Amino acid sequence: MTTRWHSSLRSLIRPRRVGILHRRLFHATSSPQSVLHTEWIGRPSLDSQPLTGTVLVFLHGLLGNSRNVKTLAQKTCALYTSPGLLVDLRGHGRSKECHEYGSGTETDRVPVTLDDCVGDIQETLQHVGVSQSTNGKLTSTTNITFVGHSLGGRVAMQYVHARLEPRPSHVWLLDTVPGLTNTKVESVLRIAQLVREEKSAWTRPNLQRALTESHGLDTATAQWLASSYDPSTHDFGFDLTVAHNLVQSMDEQDFLGFLQEAVHEHWCKIDLVRGGQNADWHAYPHTISLLQAMAKEHAGTFGYHTLPKAGHWVHIDDLPGLLNAMRSRLL
Repeated sequence: MTTRWHSSLRSLIRPRRVGILHRRLFHATSSPQSVLHTEWIGRPSLDSQPLTGTVLVFLHGLLGNSRNVKTLAQKTCALYTSPGLLVDLRGHGRSKECHEYGSGTETDRVPVTLDDCVGDIQETLQHVGVSQSTNGKLTSTTNITFVGHSLGGRVAMQYVHARLEPRPSHVWLLDTVPGLTNTKVESVLRIAQLVREEKSAWTRPNLQRALTESHGLDTATAQWLASSYDPSTHDFGFDLTVAHNLVQSMDEQDFLGFLQEAVHEHWCKIDLVRGGQNADWHAYPHTISLLQAMAKEHAGTFGYHTLPKAGHWVHIDDLPGLLNAMRSRLL
């Protein structure tokens, strides 16, 4: 039987319950921001006319890229009858080369944070015409909906917490688990660094085999990591230093506190979709109970959905179930 590689990602994050922190100022600390690589889905034209209606903005997970959520984006845009914007986050996919990190070595760089990712998104939304600058203030003629998987959900909540313009009207969090990143993520990053230093001319199948036989990764995780390898450059499709930085930034983020604050203050509508087969969720029933209580108390603002057959990659494991959840919140 073939192993479904994406299911192993359900063990990469472990939740913890945290309280609401006082809101701090948005602060991007790393290298100068630049426009991220994007791809439109369903936009009728790319002229200078302002966009209207709803625009869906899709944010992928750690070590991934916008291709990971493209099928989801196509289906969701059809459901909403709205255009969608696929984004490669900083250090990932075709945005990997979008930033100037200065002349220092990778270890000399100023660490990249979730705030930096948020600043990138704000600048990118203006660049592609989703928002406009009027008298020094960003405005938008659209209703922005973020759809973020894992890390993408973290970035979306950081954006909401920063209260930046243009402000989203709706956020979908796809198996973004409140809590610390699992130590397995750092282990995978260390192995990726070793592979990179070897500078071998791998094919993806050969690399996958080496990751299991020589580096001890399970088959599913090896498939996941090998899928990000580019044989033409002998490198991965993500910046390892940025990935390390973002893991640290995620651990410092009070994601659950941000979520509670946004719901209680009615900043925007938020829906969280949990993969029922993600074992880490099962280990923390108090977090689940808290989210269920929030959904009951704030039904108009917060929705909590469980897809029983889905793992961490809910948009792959049960796309029909995810679309049904989205459809129910459009009514």
